[in-house]
Order: sequence, then C-alpha cells, then structure tokens
Amino acid sequence: MRFSNVAASILSLLLALPSAAPAVDKDEAGDLDSPQETSAAIFTLKTLQDLEKARLDRNLEEYEAALKRRVELNDRISLLYERLGAAIRRGSTPPEEDDEESLSLQIESAQRAEDLTRQTLRRLQDQIADSRERIHFIQDRLSKLHRPAAEEPEGISGTWDVTYLPSNDKAVFILRQSTALIEGEYQQEGGFRGSLQGTLINGKLLLHRIDSKLGAVSDLEGQLSTDLKTIKGTWLSRIIGDGSPVNGAWSGKRRDTRKKGDGTAP
Repeated sequence: MRFSNVAASILSLLLALPSAAPAVDKDEAGDLDSPQETSAAIFTLKTLQDLEKARLDRNLEEYEAALKRRVELNDRISLLYERLGAAIRRGSTPPEEDDEESLSLQIESAQRAEDLTRQTLRRLQDQIADSRERIHFIQDRLSKLHRPAAEEPEGISGTWDVTYLPSNDKAVFILRQSTALIEGEYQQEGGFRGSLQGTLINGKLLLHRIDSKLGAVSDLEGQLSTDLKTIKGTWLSRIIGDGSPVNGAWSGKRRDTRKKGDGTAP
C-alpha cells in the first residue's frame, strides 16, 4: 500500500539522523501527489516530532539531575579533603573520627562517582543535541509539505469525554481535524497528559497517544458514529510488563460546547 510505503520511507530517512541529515527535497523523497500520501507523510512526521520532543524533555531532566549530582559530589570531595588535611596536621585520629586511610578511600570513591557523572553529562549533552537536530529536520520537512484538499468533513474536532475499559479510567481528549489528519491533547486520571496524533478515514479513527513523560504509550482504533457524537473502539498498550491491562475497549462522547439560543422552549 503506497500510504504505508511513504510513511516507511520517511521513518527510514529520519532514523539515519544525525550522522547524515540531508536537506532532502520533495522530489528526492518521492512524489506525494495524492492526498493520502501527503497525509501519511505529515502524520508520520508529526508523530516522530512528538516522540522526539518527549525524548528531549526526558534528557533535559536527566541532565539537570546529573548537574545537581556533580555539584553534590564536588562539595563532598572538598569536605573530605578538608577533613583529611585536618587529620594530617593533627597527626592522630580520635576513635570517633575516620582516619587518614579511610578518608583517602572515601575521596577516591567520590572522585570515581564524579567522573562517571561527568561522562553521563557528556552523553546527555550529545543526546540533547541529537534530538534538537532531529526536531529541526522534521520541522523543515513539515514546512515543505502542503496539506491536501479536504476529503472529509471536519466532524471530529472538539472535546471528548473518554472511558477506558476494563479499568474504567476517564480521560478528556481535545481533537482537531484537518482533512484526514487528527491532532490534539489529552488529560487522563492519574495525572497523565500528552499529545494525540492520528488519522480519520471513512469514519475510522486511528490515534497514537504520546505521554509527555513516557513517550508513545498506546494506540487506539475506533469508529465514529454517523451523527459524529460518539466513538467506540479498542486500544492496545505499548508498555508491557507493568501489571496493568495491555488492551481493551474504549468509548468517547463529544461534549456539546455550542451556546444555547436565547429563545424560550415551546
């Protein structure tokens, strides 16, 4: 299917980054003449962009934690050297204090930990630069793609109250539709939140849920009702082994956010 081939081609190209991040023109990426091919390309790029942003956020958090750890280790090393200097000047060690040999071993251990932390900082710095380069490349590719002419009515845009089964967890989806492409945000019980990317073709909805902390966590499929008010379908978790269900059913009901008229009821 050509729709899938376009998405796979873009994914292969992005996986080659950052060692080779060519400025690929549209002609080099293949002709995207049909609306479905363009939708596939935009959908794939937006999904990868969200995943890369989540990866960048995690690496930035780890970098800040490593910086804090290195400061703590440097302070400990300085304190240990002060204690060692005092022990050497004193010439004898009280029974309740560490002797020179013990202090020297503690200094060596702290220095090894500080060296490992510096290596972690260098690794995270490279990963952060890698993510930013990928995001920049994806944004550049998106700017060169043109959205196709509308194929379907934009009938799914709005706020949806969602229920997951069998857990009965509740969530709120805010969806925006542009032709066959769906994007949006969600908030779910338990403090989970993130972005949604997907497609709506012939009333069939496909969504990828990307958590702001955990990355890609689940895929949802569903069928939009003919009155555009409800969705029913199934979900599949991408996180295995945490003891929670790995699949189930889900349903969504659109909130009526239209303002009521001022006329009185008959």
